[in-house]
Parts: sequence; structure tokens; C-alpha cells
Amino acid sequence: MALVSCASFRYVAREIPAIDGITLIYPYSNILYIAKDECSYDEQRSTEQQNILTNLLMSSGIPIKDIISVEGRENQKELDADISFLPNINPKEVEYLNTDGPLDKLLEQNGSRFGLVIYAEGFVKDKALYKSEVAGAIIGSAVGGLIGGVVAGALGSGVAVGYIGSPGMQYGSGMSAMLIDTYTDKVLFYNRVKPVERDPMDRDVLTSQLEKLLKKFPR
Repeated sequence: MALVSCASFRYVAREIPAIDGITLIYPYSNILYIAKDECSYDEQRSTEQQNILTNLLMSSGIPIKDIISVEGRENQKELDADISFLPNINPKEVEYLNTDGPLDKLLEQNGSRFGLVIYAEGFVKDKALYKSEVAGAIIGSAVGGLIGGVVAGALGSGVAVGYIGSPGMQYGSGMSAMLIDTYTDKVLFYNRVKPVERDPMDRDVLTSQLEKLLKKFPR
């Protein structure tokens, strides 16, 4: 019944400059739909979740000045890879990370010093499959245990799923966040929350996870 992912971890830089405006990278959402014989990227649910997260972030009190998307950019694959790696960052190395990469350059081109990246992942299991698993009719089906699957990402690229959709679970939802400073190429804030067995499309679930994710976020 357990979701497997990186444990909760929060990093806040010891010295943080005055932040008067943050550019939000349009939230990434990677929702999978799991049925008896398939596991696929759910574009409709992912897009819906992106919109919910954006609205929640804009009303969170974080000083967001603008939003930019990576969709359709020439180096979109590199940007996708940078963002989808968020759940896999080694907690011991966050303080020493150099962020001078595709994301940093995108923010600089936009004239932004601070950039906030949110990566959300989750799954929704077909009701018939879920009920059959609960009833014990199906044990360990072909897609009942999804480990590190690579599927079409929220903006068209491959992204890795960081946890398992195990038999007996209908939903899963998890998030990661990072705030970077393009002047210093350093991470100012990083956190991830443990995936929970909750509907990733439920606004209340996402609100609760964002509150935990952004606790002690520099404002």
C-alpha cells in the first residue's frame, strides 16, 4: 500500500537576498492513467491540474510577478529534463548545486532574477481495476506496480515517475518545488512532499500539499 518516493526534505539558504518579484515557470504536471493493460500520460487531467496549481500559487501570497512556459521552445527537451529531475535531487547536494543551465538561461532571457519551479506527479487508476484489486481478483497486474516509468511528459517529453502505483491504491499525488537565483546560480529554497494516496485532481488535496511544500518559503 505504500507509495515509494524521496522522503520529505526542505532546504532554505542561509542568506537570501530581498525578493521583490518571482517568475513562475508554468507548473509541470505528470498525471498517469492506469488501467488493466495500459499506463499512459493523461493529458486532460495533467492540464487541469496545471491550471488548478497555477491559480493556487497566484493566490498564495508569494510575490509572483509573471509566468512563463517552456512549451514550444527550441530547447524544450532540455528544460523538461531539468524540471522533471526535481524529485530526484540529492538532499545532501542541494546547497552546492549550480543552477546555471537551461532554466537559468530561460529566466535570464526573460529578465528574471528569481524563478520558482513546481513539479507535480500522480496517478489515477481505472475504477474497475481498482475494485478488482481490492477484491483480490488481480494481484500484481502488469501495470499494478509502476516503478520509474517513463511516459510522455506534461509538455511532450519523457519524464520519470518517482513512485509506485501499487495494487489496492486508486490514487497518488506528490510535489516538488525549487526557487533559484540567476544572479548567483544557487538554489534558495527546495522542498518535496511525500506522495499520498489521494486524488491528484482534488483541489483540497493540492491546496494541502502546496501548503506543506511551500512552508518556510522566503517571501
